Amino acid sequence: MAPEQRGVRVAWRIGACAAIIAGLVGSGWVAGAAAAPVSVGVVEFYAPGPEATINSVVPSRAAAAELTTLLTNAAGAGGIAVAPRASMERSETAVRWQSQDALSFARLGDLARAAGTDRLVVGWLPIVGTSGGSTQPPQGGKDGNGATLITADVVVQIFDVGQGRIVGETHSSGSALSGPVAALGTLEMLRNALLPTVPWLMVRLPQASPAAAGVFPLCCQ
Repeated sequence: MAPEQRGVRVAWRIGACAAIIAGLVGSGWVAGAAAAPVSVGVVEFYAPGPEATINSVVPSRAAAAELTTLLTNAAGAGGIAVAPRASMERSETAVRWQSQDALSFARLGDLARAAGTDRLVVGWLPIVGTSGGSTQPPQGGKDGNGATLITADVVVQIFDVGQGRIVGETHSSGSALSGPVAALGTLEMLRNALLPTVPWLMVRLPQASPAAAGVFPLCCQ
């Protein structure tokens, strides 16, 4: 084959390859691969000290379930894929997770690898007791109608598996009126406290953010 013919054939092949790549980009194949969602799991919240059960509701577990639901509902076009809470619970069981493990970067890494997630959402729920016995809601005060105003403060952090550390933190609080069924008020309180953290999480979770200055494990706040 003459040199000029070989040159034409090579040029044709390069042009054909370029056309194929352009078609894949246009059809979303390449873009889809680049935009793979970040996998996220919510860890059972850390509660310092003994934790009361309120009509079968354990606040630290309920907070993780509520935040998982809130993130799942918001994650449609947000670039994240949220692990179901049941899946995270199985992973927690597999690594013999303890509440205080939320204070350890090494243990958080163990859990993330067991769950197959890129990032973990770690929370601190400072509810340590109740305001009238184990059947009453926490941190409450009676209003004039016999209902109880209950409140909760939450700290929510992002653990990045690749960096092996916390890369962001936000704080929030919420309250609710609790009536005769204390569990319902507790769940509403947790939802109201966690809901303001969702927009922040939806922005920060997909990012490979640098470690936040001055952010340490929950033990060191």
